[in-house]
Amino acid sequence: MNDENQTPETQWYDSLGLDDEAKGVIQTKGWQDAGSIIKSYRELEKFSGRDKSDFLELPKGEDADYSSVWNKLGRPENPDGYELNDDQEITKSARQAFYDAGLTKKQASQLQEWFEKYAVDFDQAARAKREEELDNLHKTALENLKKDWGADFDTNAELCKTAVKNLGITDEQLDAIGDIIGLEKVTKMFLDLAQRTDADKPLTGYESGGKETPEQAKARIAELQADSAFMAKVAANDKEAVAEMIRLANLTVE
Repeated sequence: MNDENQTPETQWYDSLGLDDEAKGVIQTKGWQDAGSIIKSYRELEKFSGRDKSDFLELPKGEDADYSSVWNKLGRPENPDGYELNDDQEITKSARQAFYDAGLTKKQASQLQEWFEKYAVDFDQAARAKREEELDNLHKTALENLKKDWGADFDTNAELCKTAVKNLGITDEQLDAIGDIIGLEKVTKMFLDLAQRTDADKPLTGYESGGKETPEQAKARIAELQADSAFMAKVAANDKEAVAEMIRLANLTVE
């Protein structure tokens, strides 16, 4: 049974003579004493006298326009305002992307520095991996050639070296040819060319010159590799077919 004479719990602000609205504010804010009200007021004073331009008003909604926010944070007036290291086509595109993303000048420069370092590290890692792959391929090819040639290995190896020298082929060009045809096959091609040619004279039927650019040479190689009849000639060590592949491979080395 409820006691009709029971009084509600006394609050700390009851003696202040406040109306119901003021009491409601205290309850809503959760102020526990007069000190908490004073502290809240002091915090308010810190901002009340400042210029409104010092504050950021965040737009609402998923599709809201944040341009004013980005501009206040330091985004340049236009994409050309980014001070990047070069003026290549990709950099022009990056400027627009940075601007659309709302990056500041400092953020854009830091991002470019990171990307340049990443590109260098990636290239070095890719080169190291490729060199390791080539080294393994060379070892495997050498082992297979020793098995195939047996006691004739040293003689055949010298003939191949002579053919490569007479053709004026560099190590890079030799690697490029090996990438296209395969090291074992190209070695046997050089042996076949050397055996059919006077070793004391330059090989004929081969010209290192050509009007094709490296890109055009690569495209032509791809066409020939798709030509089963031509590749059958290469497999059969046809002198003209082999010479053409060597010529094109040389042109791919920039």
